[in-house]
Amino acid sequence: MNDCVYVFESFIDAMSHANLYKIKYGNKDAWKLHNRLALGGTADTALMELLKRKPNIRNICLCLDNDSAGRAASATIRQKLMSMGYMNVYERFSREKDYNEELMMVRKTEI
Repeated sequence: MNDCVYVFESFIDAMSHANLYKIKYGNKDAWKLHNRLALGGTADTALMELLKRKPNIRNICLCLDNDSAGRAASATIRQKLMSMGYMNVYERFSREKDYNEELMMVRKTEI
């Protein structure tokens, strides 16, 4: 596994992001290039546990929902990670409410 993890609120968003990677790169295995983690909400408990177990992870991309709760949680988690010494922490919001909605929009345009 590499040193990057993409973090989502839900499992379906993580899987949707993986599918978007396959579509974007035209390669059915492109999704395997990155780690993905679903928090099961906006609490960072699962992420903190992952970082304890996988100290090689140095790049964290927060892909929480593009709504007020997701944006607020993302900012809070980013600040916490930066204070813990993680310098490569990014926020990447979907163009839609979340990555599942973005995948549905992409699929709709393919039809």
